[in-house]
Amino acid sequence: FIISSVHRTALLIPSIMWRIDGFLLVKEINAKFFDHSIKEDELLAAITSPSACSGIDYERLELLGEWKIRCILWDIV
Repeated sequence: FIISSVHRTALLIPSIMWRIDGFLLVKEINAKFFDHSIKEDELLAAITSPSACSGIDYERLELLGEWKIRCILWDIV
């Protein structure tokens, strides 16, 4: 049995780890290729996809859902 607050917190771990990995990658790239001459937040924005910086893209999810429904219907027909 897991307490719900612990479960909700545990669900954040992959997102937090992804974010830390991104920051470490930026530091490594900035040191190796740019000799620390670029602002790290700008470099992070440059190497990160726009959808990763925002929340959930519900429009994209809707498009994927409609595509899946069309594929299922196409198989039935």
